[in-house]
Amino acid sequence: MDSIRSHALAMDEDSEQALATGNPAGISDDWTSLILAIDYLLVLDNDEWSKKLAVLTREALYLLEPETGEPDPLMPFGRTWWRIAVKDFADVQYVASERSLRICTSNLFERDAQLAEAPKCSDIRRWHGVIGAVWHELTEPSALKTAFESCLPGDMPSLGPKRPSSPGIGSSWLTQQSRPWRADALPPILALGTLLKERDGLLWGGWTERTFVLMRSGQLLYYLRTPDSNDEVLGDLRGVIELDAAVIEERPLDEEEVAELPEGLGLGLGYPNPNPNPNPNPQAAELPECSPSFLLITPAEEPEAQPFYEWPKRCATLAVR
Repeated sequence: MDSIRSHALAMDEDSEQALATGNPAGISDDWTSLILAIDYLLVLDNDEWSKKLAVLTREALYLLEPETGEPDPLMPFGRTWWRIAVKDFADVQYVASERSLRICTSNLFERDAQLAEAPKCSDIRRWHGVIGAVWHELTEPSALKTAFESCLPGDMPSLGPKRPSSPGIGSSWLTQQSRPWRADALPPILALGTLLKERDGLLWGGWTERTFVLMRSGQLLYYLRTPDSNDEVLGDLRGVIELDAAVIEERPLDEEEVAELPEGLGLGLGYPNPNPNPNPNPQAAELPECSPSFLLITPAEEPEAQPFYEWPKRCATLAVR
């Protein structure tokens, strides 16, 4: 967890090498933890083809609005033009005669999506394979793990059994080619992943899980992600804190919080846990990097006061683990 400090110091020194070597505890620079594929596609809209940046996650295929003007630093991927939820997929069809991909949906209020490869971009058959793998995960939970066990841009293994209605899923395009990936389309993000954040509201206490994104600009953003309602790629932006020249302190959890850790997790880490809770916090149990301490981050300048209903919050302090 001290790596957040190294990031802040590296930002002060403007050291690209230092920025590339450390990650906050629990935050990974492996984009496959969230982003499964990214590249440009052509989308048929009102009988005309338009070019959109496509981003695939486990929950949805996002087609993004083209950027106009200066990018919003708090919207790393920009705004979503069309979100197609994977749970609404009815079929994923590769139309060989047109070299296009049709995503049929079960949502009565959603039209089918017709996609084609953009010039000098990923072959549409790669999109067919990777989208089919994500869809297949809904019925075969082990398929996606197997298909994405290699780091980008590694080869993609076979998905096993195929849906009869979608020939080509698990084909040689999935086993011999890398999935769609365009590094120059990625926003300036150093790392992303999951941490526990201490609640600071008047009604709720304790710790809650959030998706954190470390920006090259020196900002740490955190998002609320839910399986069914992520309208934007990263989720609902809830808060931001400036790391440039921030003070980052490691502090021990109190005894009650340590007791909620999984058995033995506090041993040997400077804060003994001789009597672990037999029913530990399940959120803590799911995070292997969880420890009996947390980081308290205080920015160099206190942000202006905000109304309680205004989001995202500009944090005066942020406690994470």
